[in-house]
Amino acid sequence: MKRMIWLAAMLLGIGAAGAAEPAPSPAGQWNVRDFGAKDDGQADDTAAFQAALDAAGVGGGGTVNAPLGQYRFNGSLKVPANVTLAGTWVGLRYFPGEGSEESHRGKVGAGTQFRVYGGRGQSEEGTPFLSLTNNSVLKGVVISYPEQGSDPEPTPYPWTLFGKGDGVSVIDVCLLRAYQGVKLQVAPCHLVRNLSGSPILTGLYIDMVHDIGRVENVHFKSGAGSSPEARLWAARHSQGFVIGSTDWQYMTNTFCSSARRTKAASASTTAPSGAGPTTSRASRAKAGSTSAIAPSGSGAAPRPLCRPSSPRAATSKCTTASSTGTRRSSLSARTPTAR
Repeated sequence: MKRMIWLAAMLLGIGAAGAAEPAPSPAGQWNVRDFGAKDDGQADDTAAFQAALDAAGVGGGGTVNAPLGQYRFNGSLKVPANVTLAGTWVGLRYFPGEGSEESHRGKVGAGTQFRVYGGRGQSEEGTPFLSLTNNSVLKGVVISYPEQGSDPEPTPYPWTLFGKGDGVSVIDVCLLRAYQGVKLQVAPCHLVRNLSGSPILTGLYIDMVHDIGRVENVHFKSGAGSSPEARLWAARHSQGFVIGSTDWQYMTNTFCSSARRTKAASASTTAPSGAGPTTSRASRAKAGSTSAIAPSGSGAAPRPLCRPSSPRAATSKCTTASSTGTRRSSLSARTPTAR
């Protein structure tokens, strides 16, 4: 009898020990919580995230999942090639932060939240919060800067997202008061889809792209603030889109508001085969319309899109809409117009 009781106890102990072990993740799937992420908004989760991303990279690629929660980052992240960092996306309508959490504009506190504390006071030359490379993806997250104050002079930070390599993708991402938003440089075949929020200095910067890039459903409003001083700062400095040298760039359903405006650049463009008649941007642009291009081969720096010419123009909007791309330093088949 005693021997039977002892065997039963051993079996129960083995079963309990087995139940305590975490279930293995499906092939190609990793979870940041398995690497120590706390998602409490207080503990620094940088090391845990990077360990999960590195494991996925060593494993040949896959998806690193960040479940619903608030994650604090005192440092920066690098997403390896062929790795997707995926949060739990809860759609944020319009521009978050303009109303209470119970308002019709959507709940700001829902979904996967990345709270960035690193890089405060650094210039755009500092280390970006998150870097993407060949075929790496960021999707389904809200990125905020809790220490970005409401002073008329906002606090500088490096770029929030930086992409360099083939097939970089940013999908379903909201940027709340990011000083510098997304920079894509030498990033052919990029995809930016459903990007929204309130970047302060620059929303989206694209340059040195030699193959088709797509930008879809990007909606910005300057996050400099609503005080008269902040509106004046935005009118002088904020820029929604800066587009430099890029081949065959598609931009659809894309706009910004409360940012600076400049006159259209006088640059000719060449339409790709089958894209319709070739026309110059100067001939398509109306007086006072906006531009975000540098003339091809001119050596000029990229010019910003959406810049109000005066503080009173800070509430104006500009839009782009196109289903046909054009080649060499062009935005779309139609020049953005102010509304």
